[in-house]
Amino acid sequence: MSRGVLITSWIAVAAGLLASAVLPGPDILLMFLIPGLAAGYVSSIGIVSALFIVGTAAATLFPLFVVAGFWANAAQLLVNSGFSLFLVIASWRRWSGPSTFLMGFAALCCLVFLLLASGEGGMASSYNDLGDFLAREFDAARQRAEREGLGNGQDLTEWFRQLETLAFSFFPAGSCILFLVISLTNVLAARVAHGFRFKDTAPAPIFGPPFMEWRLPDGLVWGIIASGIAAIFLPPPYSLAGKNSLLVLGALYAIQGLSIVKYAFAQLNVPAVGRWIVYLLIGLLWYGLLLLALVGIANVWFDLRGYILKRRGTPST
Repeated sequence: MSRGVLITSWIAVAAGLLASAVLPGPDILLMFLIPGLAAGYVSSIGIVSALFIVGTAAATLFPLFVVAGFWANAAQLLVNSGFSLFLVIASWRRWSGPSTFLMGFAALCCLVFLLLASGEGGMASSYNDLGDFLAREFDAARQRAEREGLGNGQDLTEWFRQLETLAFSFFPAGSCILFLVISLTNVLAARVAHGFRFKDTAPAPIFGPPFMEWRLPDGLVWGIIASGIAAIFLPPPYSLAGKNSLLVLGALYAIQGLSIVKYAFAQLNVPAVGRWIVYLLIGLLWYGLLLLALVGIANVWFDLRGYILKRRGTPST
């Protein structure tokens, strides 16, 4: 690899990591794409060169944030660059898309857990700080609603109290679902970036097969069954843990259901307008997500893609 390619790649990766850590507002959105784009951009120039580019870009930016006192930006840089390094290694190991997605989710959970645990007071203190933050935010929202005359003071207080309790109780599930989406979008972004930059020189696409052919490990279904039993039959706090786990695993199977729906659209030649109408309805209606999860779970026992091919009149391979 020439020195010019190395320098160009380093500048591109460093600029992406910097933007994903400092831009107010877009930094959160860029977290869904930049680690994957950076990994895909350097994935076929050799594992040593790719790790060097991402690692040195992060190592150069991190001290600057620390010296400036931007601790939150430094933490976000660590998460983004760490996940990008994980994707580089996964592409070198030729992991499949579903495997990288699941392991990426686990890697994100571990990265965030380590960052929280390394803070002053440890994990318990960080979680309590989160509770205090939610309490302040909900109290401020309640006061604004009272000033604007949106309801009776006592009723608003009770409503916001219940909402705060609900948000804090299901914060673990909400965080994990966020990490699932971040892992998914970055894996897909890495595949796109790899294909864009190395379409003429790369031996094969990374993180295959295509998303519409993804299949999660069938054994995960026992987790969702156990979580449902715990949520229904066990007393608190075990029932709450079961409900959080059920939501996370349900989101996993909703992603698998989405891949099956995308496969059906492709096989049945559904026009783009029809596809986006369905996607919009799924996103707006809560039971659309539930149906996606049920489709994903049903695929454990029934070969839905094979059935779609049979209905289309094409023999399954």
